[in-house]
Amino acid sequence: MKKLIAWFVTLSSRDQWVLLGGVGFGLLALGYGLLWSPLQNKIETLEKSVADNRELYTWMQKSVEEVKRLQASEQMQEVKARGDQSLLGLIDSTARGDQLGNAVKRIQPTHDGGAQVWLANSNFSHLLTWLTHLEEYGVIVDVVKIKSLNQPGFVNVELTLKEK
Repeated sequence: MKKLIAWFVTLSSRDQWVLLGGVGFGLLALGYGLLWSPLQNKIETLEKSVADNRELYTWMQKSVEEVKRLQASEQMQEVKARGDQSLLGLIDSTARGDQLGNAVKRIQPTHDGGAQVWLANSNFSHLLTWLTHLEEYGVIVDVVKIKSLNQPGFVNVELTLKEK
């Protein structure tokens, strides 16, 4: 450190100011790159997350009203012919009966009266049995996405079901 100070003192006054300015600028750039910029990026990410969550909350509030309206509609009365079960109830009860109860992670109504179902770590054979069982009740697969897992015979599934 003494050598560095001795070298600095030997520089002309002008060179000393240029060097100090460069070091100052370098420290500012380093502070910006390591502190300010990542902090701003995180703030932007959090603001977007808040906006997305507000949008999701609004959608959920509208869905509550839609579910209540559908329960009172004639469509729900026609579905009750299946042993007094809605489509969502039928999906849930048949999944449990076909040994998929623990695999069902979420069941959500769709805007057209169908349902989206998410299954995780689902036994593929049980899944096929369940879908065949649902078909007997007049429920068919509209869209399906299957992702195989590292464990043979098990999959993650996202599907949209609807009535015939």
